[in-house]
Amino acid sequence: MGRRRSRLMVLSLVALSLAGVTGVTGVREKTARAGAEVLSYDVRTAAMGGAGVSGSRGAAAVVDNPALILTTDSVDLTLNSFVLNAQTEAPVLGPNQPLNSSITVPVFFAAGALRLNRKLAVAVGVEPIGAGAPYDLPNGGKLSVIAVQVSLELSAAYAITDNLYIGAAWRPSYVKTTIRTPSPTPTDPGAETKLDLSHVAPASGSVGLFCRIDSDTRAGLFYRSRTSTDLTGSAITPGGTFDARSHFALPDKFVLGFDRSLFDKRLSVAVQGEVELFGALDGTQITTVETPGGPIMQRTVSNDKTTWGVKVGGELWAIPDRLAVRAGLWFGTEPGREEHANYFSPYFNYMFFPTAGIGVKLGRLDLNAVMSWEIRNGAQVAQTDNGNPGHYAHWAYLPGVSANARF
Repeated sequence: MGRRRSRLMVLSLVALSLAGVTGVTGVREKTARAGAEVLSYDVRTAAMGGAGVSGSRGAAAVVDNPALILTTDSVDLTLNSFVLNAQTEAPVLGPNQPLNSSITVPVFFAAGALRLNRKLAVAVGVEPIGAGAPYDLPNGGKLSVIAVQVSLELSAAYAITDNLYIGAAWRPSYVKTTIRTPSPTPTDPGAETKLDLSHVAPASGSVGLFCRIDSDTRAGLFYRSRTSTDLTGSAITPGGTFDARSHFALPDKFVLGFDRSLFDKRLSVAVQGEVELFGALDGTQITTVETPGGPIMQRTVSNDKTTWGVKVGGELWAIPDRLAVRAGLWFGTEPGREEHANYFSPYFNYMFFPTAGIGVKLGRLDLNAVMSWEIRNGAQVAQTDNGNPGHYAHWAYLPGVSANARF
């Protein structure tokens, strides 16, 4: 009888502590949908509102449109660095009881491209990115989710004609999510549950086309396939440490864009539209913890919506071949639904990113800088299925710098 009671007590502690992590899978793809992921990992393209599917250049094009790595003359190297500074407001303490989260995350992107001959180029890139929402509670506890994704881009491009290129990329990724939630017990009011999940995602891929319509007009088309992988790890609870598993997914993405050169190529303007099929992902995610008494499962319902976005940007060479000024804007919808909002997966109708930047040419070296502002409209949620109605808001700024070398 004593052993059975002890087991029941352990299971009760595990179930109680897991009740706070129901939002873990709700942040799956949205946590990665931040900053550089939404705009571009390339600082020059980010300064133009992320509109790079038809105008990105050299090694930096590996993430925006792999066909464009053929714009490399011989060897092209790029190193880009951003710092995401984000603030989120959500009703963490209870209905209509807001709390602010603040996080600073470095983001890097490095790539190299090699032109093998007139028709063929290859490139490799790596982009580690992180995001999350840590909340410091009034009682000293911590409620947080931190997600990290490191992706490798291996790409090649081929010139079908002098004006039509095709490119493809293979993208294996490592994904890690860490969730911390308060789990007070009668003997330890400061106890918490920590859920650590990770996995190497099966490789997704992307395909791109580039068409030079005339000497001043270009078009680009891009598709990125879905990433979907099971995450495994452990749940460290007041009742013990147990094996755990969940899921991570990123949706299919389609992009079409155009850019045009004006005034003897001193000015370039670009526009592109994109669709991400969040609505095609599984609307219910399950996190499972294996205990001696059997599995304990937590379900998170998201039923995300397919999103669309528009990016516009321009680049003006104020001093020809020496100094460029850039500006742009990204505007689009968000995947979340009001009825499923929670503090790890807030609800917003739309978001927009105004951007501005400069570029300097120093012989074979290009130096670029960007400042972008991420604004997601504040939303007053009247009712949710998880008991967290209240005001949700998010804002961030994302400075970045890069160096591109051509040989």
